[in-house]
Amino acid sequence: MNNTAKTHCNTLRNNPRNKQSHAVNKPSFKVLFHLSNETIDIVEIKRLDLPDTEEKSELFHWLLLSDKHFQRLSFVSMSVTGDRQNRCFREGLLEFTDSKGRFTPVPGCGRRTGAEELAVHQLEKPSAKLGQRIKNYLSGIQA
Repeated sequence: MNNTAKTHCNTLRNNPRNKQSHAVNKPSFKVLFHLSNETIDIVEIKRLDLPDTEEKSELFHWLLLSDKHFQRLSFVSMSVTGDRQNRCFREGLLEFTDSKGRFTPVPGCGRRTGAEELAVHQLEKPSAKLGQRIKNYLSGIQA
């Protein structure tokens, strides 16, 4: 590579615009928990586009999704007893272990009635469709 080509490459590498374009490809969230059945997905995400000094309620989001519905759950509290975890939301109670879970909605809160049995997924990257829905959600709350 001649000196002109090296200078051009270094200029491109050090250009702030080019560094920003790489940051755009950085994921804006990480899936921490994912539970689902045939009709719903419940996902906890951690936003990676915010500093860790933000309020926990801004960094962590619990989302309930179906084909026709998308809702951020209103976190109230959590507890862990042995291998069982519980998350209490205004909209209902989520109980789960490493392999299965159950979401029981609060009567009269939302469109769901009765408990939903769920499978727990051990993955960090959601499906393309679910990932795109989460990205769309995050884009909407940033606007």
